[in-house]
Amino acid sequence: MIKVGQVGLNFGLNGHIPAFLNDNRFKLSSLCSRNLQHAKEVSNKLNVPHFTNDPMELFSMVDAVSFALPPAQQALWLPKALEKGLHIFCEKPLGYMPELNNYASPNQALMVNLEFLEIDVWQKLRDKIQDGILGKILHCEVIWNVETYAVSNNIKSWKTDLSANGGTLNNFGSHVLYYLEGLFGSIYSISAMSMPEFPSTDETIYLNLKFTSGQVGSIAISTNSYKGSGHFIEVTGTNGSAHLRNTQASTVSDFELVINIRDKAKKRYLSEWTKKEGEDDRVLAVGRLVNKFGDWIQTKEIQSPNIDSAIRVERLIQSSLESLQEKQAITL
Repeated sequence: MIKVGQVGLNFGLNGHIPAFLNDNRFKLSSLCSRNLQHAKEVSNKLNVPHFTNDPMELFSMVDAVSFALPPAQQALWLPKALEKGLHIFCEKPLGYMPELNNYASPNQALMVNLEFLEIDVWQKLRDKIQDGILGKILHCEVIWNVETYAVSNNIKSWKTDLSANGGTLNNFGSHVLYYLEGLFGSIYSISAMSMPEFPSTDETIYLNLKFTSGQVGSIAISTNSYKGSGHFIEVTGTNGSAHLRNTQASTVSDFELVINIRDKAKKRYLSEWTKKEGEDDRVLAVGRLVNKFGDWIQTKEIQSPNIDSAIRVERLIQSSLESLQEKQAITL
């Protein structure tokens, strides 16, 4: 049995903990929140034997730790958990850049919650690209237009603060940059623009990309689009195109993939991941990653997305910020 502790009881309570409770290899042994009373209440509700407001106390009692913290707090506590030799499941963005080749023991599992490539129809799209059915990929476009709760209610928090590793680029762009490289390979250069203009905030972010493969791409993400169109990806190859879309009020569920190949009938694939009333659908993806995390701990076979994935995303975000600041394309 792997003893796991949860640090952070906001998304940690609604997203991480249900995923760990669904994997019988883990035992939820400790909870940590800055609000000790909240930690106590959750501990009593879930029958967890220990609670605290001190992450170091939690570290001493577990084999693995799950972080669901704002990036600035994660940047403070994640290195300390690494030093303790704990297995770590954490959120993106990391909030800091670990020193190269000096961030983990070979025996530590380090899983990062970059979740979209865990979805069934996203994996189907990746398979179609890798199989060459679309031909040589020419270009791709990502549009992700939503209105977040924080923006619509004018809530001032790290989630809307670019300087605190929040904002649209960090919260949404981190996912997109990771999955685009997972689908198409390394990004070679980034040219970025934001509205309002950097460094005020980034409720809307535009990125133009070049890949080492020679293809190009674009990203348009907004968190201020009232009843926005949702999450949409279009891929164009020499032999056809693919559309992956989610227009529902959900994050990782209800996607539809459409494949169009020249002189062949259109094919549609509906995701088996559907959002249920009153549930946080992100638990579906977190659960898939928690299963990989458990496999990594048990077998010592490295899984993905891992700390190297998160570091790569941090570099891509930093290049995007550099492009915003210098108002020119940045080569990685």
